[in-house]
Amino acid sequence: IDDLTGLRLAIPNARVELLRQDGKVTASLRAGVRLSDQSVWPIQAEADLPDNADGAVVAIKTGTVPLDQLARSGVGPQLLKAFQFPLSAQAKFIMGKGGRSGPIRVWLTGGAGQVMPDSWAGKPMPLGGFTAVATIDPNERRGVIDRMELQGPASKGALSGGFALGADDASGVALDLTARGISLAIPAVFEERFTADEVALKGTIGGAGVTFERLALRREAFQIALAGSYAPSAVSPGVTLNGRFSGLPVTLLKQIWPIDAAPNARFWVRQQLTGGVLTTGEINVALVPDTIQNHTVPDEAVTVAIDFDELAGNYLDGMPPLTHARGRATLRGDTFEVDVASADLGPVTLSAGKVIIPQLHLEGTVAAISGEVREPMKNILLLLDSPRLGYPTRFGIKPDSVAGQAAVAASFNVPMLKDLKAESVGIDVKGQTKGLGVKLSDAITIAKADWDVAVTGAGLSASGPSHVNGIPMRVTWLENFMPSDRPPTTLEADAVLDDVGRERFGISLAPYVEGPVRFRAGFSGRGGDIRSGTVLMEFDKARISAPELNWAMGPGNKVTATAKIVPRGKGALALNELRAVGP
Repeated sequence: IDDLTGLRLAIPNARVELLRQDGKVTASLRAGVRLSDQSVWPIQAEADLPDNADGAVVAIKTGTVPLDQLARSGVGPQLLKAFQFPLSAQAKFIMGKGGRSGPIRVWLTGGAGQVMPDSWAGKPMPLGGFTAVATIDPNERRGVIDRMELQGPASKGALSGGFALGADDASGVALDLTARGISLAIPAVFEERFTADEVALKGTIGGAGVTFERLALRREAFQIALAGSYAPSAVSPGVTLNGRFSGLPVTLLKQIWPIDAAPNARFWVRQQLTGGVLTTGEINVALVPDTIQNHTVPDEAVTVAIDFDELAGNYLDGMPPLTHARGRATLRGDTFEVDVASADLGPVTLSAGKVIIPQLHLEGTVAAISGEVREPMKNILLLLDSPRLGYPTRFGIKPDSVAGQAAVAASFNVPMLKDLKAESVGIDVKGQTKGLGVKLSDAITIAKADWDVAVTGAGLSASGPSHVNGIPMRVTWLENFMPSDRPPTTLEADAVLDDVGRERFGISLAPYVEGPVRFRAGFSGRGGDIRSGTVLMEFDKARISAPELNWAMGPGNKVTATAKIVPRGKGALALNELRAVGP
């Protein structure tokens, strides 16, 4: 039957019976087809040929046989070797007098088994069994699947459509199929069970690979349509993909992101993203065979551009989650970028956010995360008081008591590691405050501060004009976060204090000094707890006198003095070891 079906069968034993009665000839066949493993596939056939009829009605019934074993024995296309499950069949058709067959009606029953192409490396797709009804035209080498039902907990769904066999294995099988209500476990491709309301495929599967004019999937609001090809190769396959999608929830993205597609970016998405929708996306892939070297995909070979809305996720342990994010993400061959137009980070709203993950193929590649915030200082301090940072708590500052506004640009360098340590994260925060007000301690209150602020993993610096205890002065505030035997807080102040101003800090120079004196002071301590300091005083605008000696020197003098500063509590400072120098 090679010329008729393209199949060659080895039948060492067969029994044929012919019976003529009631105006027709009935032929029956009992045979066993020997397979490559020497097992026998039983086949029964019966044909009725009425007198003067143009053809015989033929009915065939087979025993159960592993489908992959049939393919290994040369029965059917070699691609069927991947289908490892038992199969039995029934068929009915009319055989013309010249031996030419009409359309063949086929009923198939498949048992539980698995599908495992060579490329799936020991991770088969389980099948729970199926039934199918089809019509095949052997003359045209094409057919129609009326309905195929997948059964059992391992696989579910219904499939229908058409197919056409090529002239040989290389030509493959042309398919135009639609599947509905699909639920499959495909562990070589997807980590979670693959489910879809509808999948449609129009393309060709053959020895040279897969080419599809259209591959479409729909699940609830999510839809995707692709065209492309897949060509296996020794080093890496050739892949082309072009298409669009819409309405993809993050929860579904995690399910359908293939295991081997940009695995580091996939890991980050699965670990960090918790919600949101990818509203639209465009996919363009042009991978030439054997171009993936050391798991590195060229950037120019892959571009997946995605718009997202209401995205939620975690970017750094111990920090508030990102919520209500809106923006655009771009996945290239070896780079993942996210541009965030706006998002909420706990108490603050982020703008101009960006995430760049380069060299996706490298374990521990470092993601650069950045963003800008313009908020009341209170909200920013609440963010900085998150468990990961805890900066205000370190300084004894209560965020709820802070006034003023701030504009902040922050960046983090985060290694993409499963077990990430705090010291491995690089932090760089720069900003400006406007009208900052904060009570550092019972003795020190800062107000109207317009500061430049910088925070890194090693420390904090802030400097600019402000009011301290109501007195205008320029302040520089430094905090050291690294272990040290020295107090972590350094404050530098530059101010001109008149008689009233000096009294506010408990520094009384009366009756010897009258008028403004410039103070350049440096303090050390912990947060608002000032423990020691030094000061340089310039008296060139003050009147200096010694009433006991009937001596005085007016403004314009060149007198300076140094002293050690000792806190006396309640904001008062004592000057010890005063040394004056002058003409």
